[in-house]
Amino acid sequence: MTGDDSGAPRRPAGKGNSTDITIDGMRVGTYDREDMKSRVLRNVVLSLLALVLCAMMAVAQDQKSLVGKWNMTAETDGEPVNFVLVLKEDDGKLTALLAGEGGEQPVKDFTYEDGVLKFSAPYDGEYYDIELKVKEGKLDGSWSGGGTTGRTSGVKAAA
Repeated sequence: MTGDDSGAPRRPAGKGNSTDITIDGMRVGTYDREDMKSRVLRNVVLSLLALVLCAMMAVAQDQKSLVGKWNMTAETDGEPVNFVLVLKEDDGKLTALLAGEGGEQPVKDFTYEDGVLKFSAPYDGEYYDIELKVKEGKLDGSWSGGGTTGRTSGVKAAA
């Protein structure tokens, strides 16, 4: 193996990707550059996979803490409207229902993303849009529909 002007070892043309390891001019071993690239790439991929799994577990745990009945109040200039929001987990996906004296009914267009619940709820023959964020173990947000808007908040019902 010959060196260039910098004194660093140089691979002979046409040979593999291995490089000699020397200490004080004495050859102490070799390493394969392709093997090193494979190891680095494998470690990067495994690190990214672990990060994705941790994020998925955090979302799943956050979702599980929401499952249950929530005593909600929609506020406006008039009388407050109380209702029960039921959040369930179905095949790993969060779903929502409204509970009342007549039983449970599903909400429309339910989504849960980045800690925000969004759905449309029936009230007096119309659908009202509701957006809620989880804050300190409570749900807090707003509603709009029927030409008006207001605040909505709730706490998880005792088990």
